[in-house]
Amino acid sequence: MGRIVQLDHPLVCHHLAALRDRSTPPRQFREQVRRLSVLLCCEASTSLPLRHTQVETPLATAECRELEGRIGIVPVLRAGLGMCEAVQDMIPHAEVWHLGFYRDESTLEPVEYYRKFSDSPPATALILDPMLATGGSASEGISIIRDWGVQTISLLCIIAAPEGIARVTALHPDVDIFCCAVDSHLNEKAYIVPGLGDAGDRIFNTMRSTTTYLTIAVLFTAASATVQAHCQVPCGIYDDQMRIHMMEEHVTTIEKAMTQIEANENINQTVRWIMNKDEHADELTEIVTYYFMTQRIKPDMENYEENLKLLHEIMIYSMKAKQTTDLANVTKLNELIAQFEQLYLGEDADHDHEAMEDDDD
Repeated sequence: MGRIVQLDHPLVCHHLAALRDRSTPPRQFREQVRRLSVLLCCEASTSLPLRHTQVETPLATAECRELEGRIGIVPVLRAGLGMCEAVQDMIPHAEVWHLGFYRDESTLEPVEYYRKFSDSPPATALILDPMLATGGSASEGISIIRDWGVQTISLLCIIAAPEGIARVTALHPDVDIFCCAVDSHLNEKAYIVPGLGDAGDRIFNTMRSTTTYLTIAVLFTAASATVQAHCQVPCGIYDDQMRIHMMEEHVTTIEKAMTQIEANENINQTVRWIMNKDEHADELTEIVTYYFMTQRIKPDMENYEENLKLLHEIMIYSMKAKQTTDLANVTKLNELIAQFEQLYLGEDADHDHEAMEDDDD
């Protein structure tokens, strides 16, 4: 029967307070994740097998013990990457393998988008995921790792919800769960309460996307009225074609990042490419919202609703590109941008990049 171990330690309490605080900046948030991951690893490793060995000290031969057998660290992308380096520092010879899930917001169920395992499994696997919410990703990940052939599996998470613990223990009663805190419940959006928000966004500093989508909601609510928005570019100076080419360049970079994520075996490089992909997806969305939807697409223009629909679809597939490495999303983005370019610019599409003066500002 698996154990459910909640760490009861003053250092855990201290670091958790800073981690939960909404004012904690991303760099400090990542440091707190690392510290708590070290403490979790210490507790989760107490049952790892050891073997006897001898080493030569400067004075004599010493009888010692060292870890025995292959150990795999499996961070669940992307938030699990924030825990990985700390655990790898504690177990330097451990192998690092990856699983990627995103949550289908309509069903709240996990969808696998990435898996990188070897042909032969390690004896032990430590799954890293900061938040155990519904337990969907964790349960699916455990099933995949078990099918891979791993015999001993432990789940390390910083904050857990009772619902997630119940689901994992029901489906995988032999798996040990180690956590720093068990919170009250899940809200209607399946977020842990009180929790700490979206761990992935806070680790990778992508919280700004929340502001972007709040802006989108306001724009669609007020779509029937003329919105006099504060300009994000100097008033009277616009270059629509240039912005569209910038969108295309962001998609090209997203495609390259997806390819590198799939091909790269270096954990640090993988993290870098994931952050790069997310950053360019956010910048693509910002052009759509802060430039086109806020300043250029207006209720009295021709094809107003059609332009809004295309821009909305571009935002949807930009978000999907953040969540997965599926190149089909890149193909769809390129198609949508081409359709928008033709609809919005018409005969001016792909003409010289001359700044156009806006009559309204």
